[in-house]
Amino acid sequence: MLPGQVQSASTLSGAHSSLENIYVLKSGPTLIGELTGLLASKQYFEILLIDTQESGFLFPTEIFFETVNLAKQLLEVEGTLIFLTGNRAITITKESLIGDLSLHTFASYSELFDYSPALTKHVLAVTTKNNSLATENTDLTQQVLMSVVPVLTESGIKAKGARQAAGKSNPVLSSVDNCTPVSAICIRLAESNKLTMDAILTQIKTLETNKFIYPLFAKVPFLVNCFRNRSAFTLKDYLLAAKLVTQSQLDELILKTEGIPGNVATHIGSELLKMKCINARQLEIVMQDLAFYGQKAGLESNRLIKATSEESQLQTLVGYLGTTDPANLLQNFAQNRDTGVLSVEHRDSHFRAIFEEGRLTHVRIGKMTGDKAIIEFTSGWREGIFVFIQRKPPPDLTIESCKLTKNLDKLLLEGALAKDNMDQDIQTLPKRLDAILEKSPDATKLLDQDGMQNALKDPKDNTPISGKDVVLMRRLWIELDGLNKLSDVIKKLGDVAQFEGVRAARLLVYNGLSHVPDTDLTQPLQKFNLICRHISDKIGVDRSIAFLRLSLRDALGYSARASLYIISPAGESGIDQAAAHSAHTSLSQVLQDVEDWQVKYIEYVSQEMNPNELMTIIQEVHADTMIE
Repeated sequence: MLPGQVQSASTLSGAHSSLENIYVLKSGPTLIGELTGLLASKQYFEILLIDTQESGFLFPTEIFFETVNLAKQLLEVEGTLIFLTGNRAITITKESLIGDLSLHTFASYSELFDYSPALTKHVLAVTTKNNSLATENTDLTQQVLMSVVPVLTESGIKAKGARQAAGKSNPVLSSVDNCTPVSAICIRLAESNKLTMDAILTQIKTLETNKFIYPLFAKVPFLVNCFRNRSAFTLKDYLLAAKLVTQSQLDELILKTEGIPGNVATHIGSELLKMKCINARQLEIVMQDLAFYGQKAGLESNRLIKATSEESQLQTLVGYLGTTDPANLLQNFAQNRDTGVLSVEHRDSHFRAIFEEGRLTHVRIGKMTGDKAIIEFTSGWREGIFVFIQRKPPPDLTIESCKLTKNLDKLLLEGALAKDNMDQDIQTLPKRLDAILEKSPDATKLLDQDGMQNALKDPKDNTPISGKDVVLMRRLWIELDGLNKLSDVIKKLGDVAQFEGVRAARLLVYNGLSHVPDTDLTQPLQKFNLICRHISDKIGVDRSIAFLRLSLRDALGYSARASLYIISPAGESGIDQAAAHSAHTSLSQVLQDVEDWQVKYIEYVSQEMNPNELMTIIQEVHADTMIE
């Protein structure tokens, strides 16, 4: 196997997960053999998870194709094949018995959660020892799902009537009345029938599968993403995403309504009723969703949702940060003496807080808890979607470490001070939070904490830096690789607030322990790829790729570092920066690797090309890039 392909690895579990019908394997040369072996068991799986966390998504297309082909034979209908690396994933779902497939890519667990909460929990359960991540992105998705009103189809009305007449009651089906949202149904059945929310949602899914109610689960991730990204959508987009019509039915609708003057949505709605795709009540809900979620950004700063059922008494406030800052948001809930859980989501970060009659009691942002999480939220957050729900707090938010030790007013003052200090510190860094810093050698062991703290000074007041600050500086120093933005490096530390990380970065730069690199990867890779492109024109792309693979092997062998580098089908080289960061390499090391790789590549090419012609290509490329 050549560098740049999947490296050898043993099976992660190589066995069934006890959670569900799940099988987990690790990418490597034995992957295809293991999947072929599973065929002999004549067993079908809900989930096949391929753990690629060591190699990343750096495997040949042939391996990917063969893996997918085998998975089609091993998966149940609606079963999923998952390629997982870090917190990114590629999922391929078997949609039908004949093997129709759908492919999705996810850049974070939050995106995967929006697509399928259950799938995310299984992924986390079988790949981590701590499943707390699964609770991080629940409120917005949960609220959209809980506010959905199930509507009976014609078959559902008949089934409900037949069961009631026969005295065979299905509590979930009986609770569907075309007006009550999922939240109220769950609360009512939990109290009267002692059913769990998961059991109720499973039964609602069964009603949907049996076509007793119109599809409701499919539209949830679509609406969440539209709301989160503030993107407007059309009625046509909604109908397809919610699986209320097929593409062929939509094409027929468009043909029937094309050219008719007036409101397009009204005409499409009328045709939907004529075609019996939906009934009048479902059409009403469609229009409500279109008006609420489909508005353009900026039309509303916040929105109030209130369940129609009296027993649920569920009230939710949903909106965007930006029209109000974090401090004002917290003060508003405190002054209104609200009780519930506040969740603010921005990309893959999630702030959550518990209010009890206006008193803020517990706070969490990932691994950051308590007082520091409040200061981080009020000093560093500018964007996000907030959801306030009157509900029971999640268990991971009620632990002792999340409890606040100071009152809100005191913490807001500390947050304002932290913001002022951070604004000053950040001015000293080029590109502010987008600054890319690389560690400098700590030759005199200034960061070893062995009584050397006094050797490090804070230039603001020329005072020694405390031992606690030195510990933080060392943690940040270790992660500075010259490849990633400062904001991403701080976020990776998990329990470090942005204002703390920025100050540590300023102190490292001042004390000569980190620096802004003189160059980046752009120009060296550009030169290398231009050379490769000109050589490919002379000897062919396939031959050039062969030399690239051989030269990478010679330069880096079969080391883990070799798997960070990518060779494209066009014969160009690249690097997986996320994998490089996980491997704790550095810009200096990567630049040296690229140079070594290029030297070896030219050595191979020189055996096939005229040396003078090759030298002319190299000189022209270097001359052109110097002029630019």
